[in-house]
Amino acid sequence: MDDKLELSYNSGNSVNNKKKRCCICVFWDKQGIVRDYVTYYIKGLQEVAEKVIVTVNGIITNDSLEKLRNLGVQVFQRENKGLDFGAWKDTIAEVGYQELAKYDELIITNTTCYGPIYPLSEMFDEMEAKECDFWGITKHPTINSFLFSKDKKTEIIEDIQSYFLVFNNNVVMSDAFKNWWDNIEYYNDYNKVVEYYETKLTKYFEVAGYKSDSFVDMKSHGNYFEDSLLCTDKILEKIRLPLVKRKSIINDYSFLIQRTISYHNSKILDFIKNNTDYNMNFIYQDIIATNTMSEIHSNLHLNYVLPVNYNLALPKENQKIALIIYIYYEDLVEYCFNYAKSMPEGSDIYIVSSKESTLEACRKKDYILKDYHIEYRLKENRGRDVSAYLVTCADVFEKYDLICCMHDKKTPHANAIFGYDFMYQCLECNLKSKDYVKNIINLFNTNNRIGLLTNPPIKFAYTADYYWQEIGGNEDILKELFIELNLSIPFDEHPVAPFGSMFWIRKEAIKPLFRKKWAYEDFPDEPLPADGTISHAIERIYPSIAQEAGYMTGWIMPEDFASVYIDNLSYKPPINHIGKIGEKYNFFERIFSLKNAVDKKHKIITLAGIKIKIKRKKKCKV
Repeated sequence: MDDKLELSYNSGNSVNNKKKRCCICVFWDKQGIVRDYVTYYIKGLQEVAEKVIVTVNGIITNDSLEKLRNLGVQVFQRENKGLDFGAWKDTIAEVGYQELAKYDELIITNTTCYGPIYPLSEMFDEMEAKECDFWGITKHPTINSFLFSKDKKTEIIEDIQSYFLVFNNNVVMSDAFKNWWDNIEYYNDYNKVVEYYETKLTKYFEVAGYKSDSFVDMKSHGNYFEDSLLCTDKILEKIRLPLVKRKSIINDYSFLIQRTISYHNSKILDFIKNNTDYNMNFIYQDIIATNTMSEIHSNLHLNYVLPVNYNLALPKENQKIALIIYIYYEDLVEYCFNYAKSMPEGSDIYIVSSKESTLEACRKKDYILKDYHIEYRLKENRGRDVSAYLVTCADVFEKYDLICCMHDKKTPHANAIFGYDFMYQCLECNLKSKDYVKNIINLFNTNNRIGLLTNPPIKFAYTADYYWQEIGGNEDILKELFIELNLSIPFDEHPVAPFGSMFWIRKEAIKPLFRKKWAYEDFPDEPLPADGTISHAIERIYPSIAQEAGYMTGWIMPEDFASVYIDNLSYKPPINHIGKIGEKYNFFERIFSLKNAVDKKHKIITLAGIKIKIKRKKKCKV
């Protein structure tokens, strides 16, 4: 990406030296990588704590370990058992109460938050004026519910959230404190840790006679902070909140939509960007590396409805743009060319076909593209559009800043109108008009975190009644590709893929796909099944490729198409029709004993998918 990560820490205010503090910060990452948001957070902790201990739960890379040591912190590495509370317990035992007695306060925290977006010293100065024995930043309110429905002891009561807790010396040196940590069991179940420890800690110490408080007064901001996992921009406007939970940016979408309109994530990012000095790249670097693109896409709403009759383009000098167009059907040459002429004048267009007769038909119509530089290429009749992109035109991705990939489409395994409408949606959303294309290019130029833009998935015909079958019968092939291409980002079971295999992509965003040198032999001979081949897997892996390179994927559509698409999304199938789908699922599972031959969530049956499942089932038995 273009932006460089700035790691210097700006404390803003003078260092808070009124009290001598020890801090224990728990770090965990699935890959053991200390990302830059962690480094920045630790530097912020060093502004308020004389001693910072970083407890590594589980693995850590050598480079990351060196990064921590270069900060001058003490590193304690342990087996990841008991999650954060297990880590705090063991670190307190490792440090010893004789050492902790030297400090006025003990901070326990973890790396589940971004910040400081404001200096921590401001918060400590404010809490100095409050009479309390222990405190945190936010509280989770009491709700009339139980974490485990059959266990009445798991009532969710008001508690200070454990991602940042501060204990005065009188608490740390007490028998109550020692007994609390001595009795901690090593639960690896997150819900058990939350219910038995996080939600019980506040009341435990209050019963022991110690007074608690929180930096955020929940009662004063209840309308905006009813659920402390849902930090909103309204809270940030009212309080100089130094830390923002990572889950406030990327969370389970079902959790969000049940509570909010699910737009607060983006508003928080906008607020931090526009009102603080915090480096936004720290956040994007982390969320792109640690979440699936489908999670990122839904949380941040990477959907762009663009004008078609005027453009917002900001000129960018010396930008090289190309179109790769694969055409197989001679009768679709003119149709495709009329979309291709939406490219900016002077762009380079690479016209590819596996039939010489089709290329000849293209030459007869190339007066339509008189304002462009055209190069014709003949390819083997294997791999269709995918091999046209990755084999025939592999060199194109090295020479241009932005590349649009398109092809003709008839979808011969479906009815004619479905095939036409599928192609229409893909071409409309990628190449609607000259102004529309300029707006796509402008989107790349003004948002350097976007690496791939494509049409949204289809929501009509046989897909109108059900969810789109994003992964189809390609899961095993996709996982093999992940290994072969050495992708480090999470595997996505719901890829926000360019269905139809038409898209715009940055030069840098496609590079991980060329860790393999593709050849025509990598693709099966014709005729291809409707699903379950390397081509279908590649179609679904493009967003993961861009993500591996550090970029996000968005959906684009012209403004006139958006009105149709919204109605398609809101369509609800008849209930009795859904019942019939369920019967189909039960039939195939009962007859073939195949789990996932028909996807329970997406309810789509394909003969190719069933054949693949039967073949794999037999192979497993052998």
